[in-house]
Amino acid sequence: MKQTLKSILARAGRLGLAQRHLDLAREFLDGHEFGLCLDTIITLVCEEGITVDEGFYREVAEAARKVGLESGKAEQVRKLIRGMGLG
Repeated sequence: MKQTLKSILARAGRLGLAQRHLDLAREFLDGHEFGLCLDTIITLVCEEGITVDEGFYREVAEAARKVGLESGKAEQVRKLIRGMGLG
């Protein structure tokens, strides 16, 4: 799980999540608070309105399932996929 979250963090950074937000999530990751780390990433990506790709969403959704986050959390990220919010 730690490797998956590291991958999600790296992708979030490439997509434009601010370094201070990445650092906050990384603190939770380093403390083995995997659910809190993922929840933080999801919350901050959504608050910032960062456009994501399908791969990022899939990785987040799978990690959310594994750590037991409510399914609605990952669905928030799905709404940020390029092209999904248009119309």
